[in-house]
Amino acid sequence: MLHLDFNRRELNRQVILVPDLGGYEVIDPRTKPGVDKDIVLGNWNLSDIFFEYKFKTYDTNLGIKSNLFKTNFPELHFTIVLQRDFIGPLISRVGPLLVVVTLLFAMLLISDEEKALEVLAACIGFVFIVILDQIALREQIVTKGILYFEYFYFAIYFYIFLVTVNAILFISQPNTPFIQYKDNLISKLLYWPTLLKILLVITILVFA
Repeated sequence: MLHLDFNRRELNRQVILVPDLGGYEVIDPRTKPGVDKDIVLGNWNLSDIFFEYKFKTYDTNLGIKSNLFKTNFPELHFTIVLQRDFIGPLISRVGPLLVVVTLLFAMLLISDEEKALEVLAACIGFVFIVILDQIALREQIVTKGILYFEYFYFAIYFYIFLVTVNAILFISQPNTPFIQYKDNLISKLLYWPTLLKILLVITILVFA
């Protein structure tokens, strides 16, 4: 509720709007006064509300022969702060990626040359899964630039590529020591440590 004693005849006067705090039954910000209790926010939580003044510089005199509105003028704002509920989206996004990286590791455990072609087919399917999930993320969160979480997708693309190359070398280069040593043991041992280190480096670079 605002106390708006403001009309066209007063536009050429220095009238500053003030909140009618007396019109509220309770003005404690924790009770969220001025906001409908049945408001639907979806995956957002109402964090805070408050009145504030913002100094505006207008590029028009609003039809009045005065320079009043061309200077910094205190404009009253009723601000609502929303905080995204990240638990649900985090689980829905991390879950599929965790399944993909786990299945990729399972592909490394296959040391049978006859099943190596199946590994290649599975990696192709993983690419489409990750692409569709990333597209869904971009549609859900509209923003410019690359999101922090998108770097995880790029890391998984890279590991899908590595597992694919590993399967190809396992088939075509039977004498490669790195691949053939104890049924691809080196690749199996390096998978999780290197993946986690890459994700750690991404986090440090993004938030440092």
